[in-house]
Amino acid sequence: MKKMSKVLANEIAKKIVNEKYEKIISEIKTEMINKLTPFIEKSIPVEIKECYKNFPSYFKNISNFSVTLNGNCNVDICTEIRYPAKNQNWKEYIELSKKENDYFIKLNRKISDLKIDQKQNIIKIETVLFSLGTLKKITEYLPEALPFIPESFKNENTTTIALPFNEIKNIINFTQK
Repeated sequence: MKKMSKVLANEIAKKIVNEKYEKIISEIKTEMINKLTPFIEKSIPVEIKECYKNFPSYFKNISNFSVTLNGNCNVDICTEIRYPAKNQNWKEYIELSKKENDYFIKLNRKISDLKIDQKQNIIKIETVLFSLGTLKKITEYLPEALPFIPESFKNENTTTIALPFNEIKNIINFTQK
């Protein structure tokens, strides 16, 4: 009978948790971008927009913006659309009213809270799966997790290698740059 490894339990927990949280976080980010876009558009003079539209290669373009209130940077937002840069910085600052700024701060906190919950839930599920240990106990006590368990673990005749190869490869590739 196979025993659940900690790495495999972590991979399964991430599969269970990440999809739902990433979808919610993505929706909030989209909402932030949609709300910020009119402010970005309004901050760019019409003549610059026309010139940028016709000759985009002559402009430094950016997609990173900081929402500010009284010059204090509060929330950073990355858009998918690129805009002409006003200066040589890697991001632009958009000055908003207190009400608008508070809206972005609220959404940003919501994202932070969701990320914290996501990590905590991964740890909880990983701990339970690792504690249950075998497929028999997981089937008995936590059948909801079965669709996320790899076939290699379910099959008694195979050996499951659950080592963090992708993570190690990313570390190696990062250190070689």
